[in-house]
Amino acid sequence: AKCLSRLWGWMSRRGWVDSRDAARDLDKPSQRIRTRMLSDAEIGVLLGPGVPKAILATAYNPLRRAEICRLSWDAVDVIGGHHWVSVRVKGGALFRTYLSPQFLDCVETTEGFMFLAVRGRRAGQPMLPNTLSGLMKDYAKRVGVPDVGVHDFRASYMSWAEGAGLSERVADGVPAHARQGIMRHYGHSDLAEVKRDALEKWARHLDGLRV
Repeated sequence: AKCLSRLWGWMSRRGWVDSRDAARDLDKPSQRIRTRMLSDAEIGVLLGPGVPKAILATAYNPLRRAEICRLSWDAVDVIGGHHWVSVRVKGGALFRTYLSPQFLDCVETTEGFMFLAVRGRRAGQPMLPNTLSGLMKDYAKRVGVPDVGVHDFRASYMSWAEGAGLSERVADGVPAHARQGIMRHYGHSDLAEVKRDALEKWARHLDGLRV
């Protein structure tokens, strides 16, 4: 898939195909959207003793797996004692998100990337998204929660946000969901405080579920 994507990008730059997305030109069926939502009981088990730090961090800040892996201390700003980090999200936009104390407790580095490759020649490089997915799959199987992926924390956050009465704009703003028109851009300063408040409330909710 990666080879095909690069080939299509190369051909697109030369005007040989209509877009950089091979799926559009090949009329490939769209990717299935995962809708699995974790129950509070399942979250409690997943965030119990022994949970890998990268998984726990993804629960507290439900970004996409690639975005979690790209988080870097070089992109962190401390404003009023609060930590904010910028990361490129789906579509290439620069997104600014709040890092709660619970999230920061999961980070074992003090410089460079926050979550590092496990071993081998990639030492010092960021964790690969597939590594994070595999870590999630293996851990979920070990604790007895079936069919769990990293993305499920995002869906679970959205379900909680609806029940907590968060506005649609704030609920979508935290996990960097795509929006249309002028609202497609993320990280606006007018959303900063409400996003921080939402993530702090979400963190307290998760704290209450942990065994």
